[in-house]
Amino acid sequence: MFFVDFAPTTAAPPVTRLPREPPTRWLAIMGIPRLAAVSIAAASSLFTTPVSADKPYHTDHGSYQNGALGDIPTQSFHSSKVKAPVYQVNYWDPDKIDTDSPYMFMAGKYGKWGPSIVSSKDLSLVWADQSYNGLAQVARTWEDWNGHGRVMSSYSDGRVRVYDQNYKQLHVYDGRGDLNGVVPDSHEAALTNDGHILMFLCPARDADLSKVGGPAEGKRIGDCTIQEIVPDTAEVVFEWATSDFFRPEDSVWKYNNEDVWDYCHMNAVEKTEEGNYLISYRQLSCVVLVNGQTKEVMWVMGGKRNTFKDITQNGTGEFGYQHEARMTGKNRFTLFDNHKSDANGWCTEGQCSRGLEIEYNPETMEYWKVNEWYHPQNLISASRGGVQRTPSGNVIVAWGQNPMYTEYTADGELIMDIQRADVKSMEHGVFDVITYRIWKGQWEGNPSWGPSIACAPDDTGRSVYVSWNGATKVDHWVLLMSDDKKDLNGASKVAAQSPRNGFETQFQLDGIAIADYARVAALDKDGNIIGSTPAVDTKTFEVVELDYDIDEVKSVGSKTIDLAIPSSAKVTVPANTKSSDDKDDDKDDDKNTESEAYSSNGPSPWFDLLVGGVGFFVVGPAAFL
Repeated sequence: MFFVDFAPTTAAPPVTRLPREPPTRWLAIMGIPRLAAVSIAAASSLFTTPVSADKPYHTDHGSYQNGALGDIPTQSFHSSKVKAPVYQVNYWDPDKIDTDSPYMFMAGKYGKWGPSIVSSKDLSLVWADQSYNGLAQVARTWEDWNGHGRVMSSYSDGRVRVYDQNYKQLHVYDGRGDLNGVVPDSHEAALTNDGHILMFLCPARDADLSKVGGPAEGKRIGDCTIQEIVPDTAEVVFEWATSDFFRPEDSVWKYNNEDVWDYCHMNAVEKTEEGNYLISYRQLSCVVLVNGQTKEVMWVMGGKRNTFKDITQNGTGEFGYQHEARMTGKNRFTLFDNHKSDANGWCTEGQCSRGLEIEYNPETMEYWKVNEWYHPQNLISASRGGVQRTPSGNVIVAWGQNPMYTEYTADGELIMDIQRADVKSMEHGVFDVITYRIWKGQWEGNPSWGPSIACAPDDTGRSVYVSWNGATKVDHWVLLMSDDKKDLNGASKVAAQSPRNGFETQFQLDGIAIADYARVAALDKDGNIIGSTPAVDTKTFEVVELDYDIDEVKSVGSKTIDLAIPSSAKVTVPANTKSSDDKDDDKDDDKNTESEAYSSNGPSPWFDLLVGGVGFFVVGPAAFL
């Protein structure tokens, strides 16, 4: 391990405070007439302290690993019902992180299961759908798919789901054709370049198990079967079953008298540019290429029916119990090499899992290691895991049963090492937050619901909180206040603003409510209003639905707010950050509050129900200078 001391992360970017006397000065800067501003000017000094609405990521690896934040370090929020992880940052160099792929797509369980999107820039949660009782394992994006532009696929609660950028579920699929209604396997939720859904299912089928110590009759195997489906018609255009080629005796997995033996354990399938199918099997310990026209097996790499020779000169290209084989070029693919299946957690050199990139020659049937990526802390993962090479050339690795993510530059330099739970030696680790896969990509989230607001007491009095689950265009927030809930619009009602440094932003009222009601507008980087919250009663904390949007936050002809509001906040992690022994007092990993999170459900698209949201920082009127 290589941990060194570093300066603790900051909760918010530096802020220049506004003068407190006279209190109307900063309002005049905004172009607000003094008389019109009387109702809020007297309380202007209340908005001068930047506070973190989210908990910062952890940097003390020892306390995190020893359970100081619990088995699943979690934070909750005032304006949203979703929950988010508290990450342990072991190493992070934000200058080298692939920001061309600014979002990380993953899945897990925080209360309930579901997919989520996390910002690569500050590790704040961007979106989460935490609504499923059943397992959620994968989430990733696809470009220009089936006329819908960029979409996201996920496996959640026994179905393959496809979301558009409004988070509408375009398709929800299980088995079709002869396997109609069969629950898909949770390992995959793939799409194809020709607009199809690609998944696999593992129906139980009769098998002769006499060659593996079982009976010739009366037992069955889980026969993992690929289905490629046309989503609009549900037509199955390709189907291939493992038992069409592999026999029970080809398995490297021990038969233990199961009624249904998981002899193959398919865990990934991808349709290649040539129209063939690249398949990974854990319990056959091999990667296979199946011809998309003839359904014949073109080659097998690894396992008992291996057709290749490893000619790696330095080290080895051999792998075992692997996951997520993905093409990265002509005759080249990556995979997660688990190495073994009977150990998890820390490992000794030579016995560890790794990300692996292989190149092969289909004419000579030879292959060799091109790249490999080990975890800096030496990890072995009993199962799961994934590797992605991003368009920039960076590589990101999910460490399966160990809840860790790492990112490397194209030449192999470690630039990120984070985790969302402690490493355990048991096979499944902390199952709810295993890191089966991770995907980095672009995304433009335009939720059909609006932002959400809450007001709650805090250590200094009370605060207003705002978030917008799934919205990626919010650059900053503007807080409006009034004694009349019908008059929460216009420059004269603006009280403060804050750049968006995450999802939930906190406006601290320092113990005194400026006015009876508060409301917040969301602005994009060009200063356009793109959403507005309901109102919240600053005394009773009740959220009040309104029948009008915010359409003005500056005086006519004034550009003061636009010029005063900074561009998107910079990453707040110091360059070349490494974990330290810095002691965090952040042991209460959940905010308990009596306030509830609401979003309006009125006729405007800004007032649809909000599932939840997460975020990072807050500033007061100091940002107007």
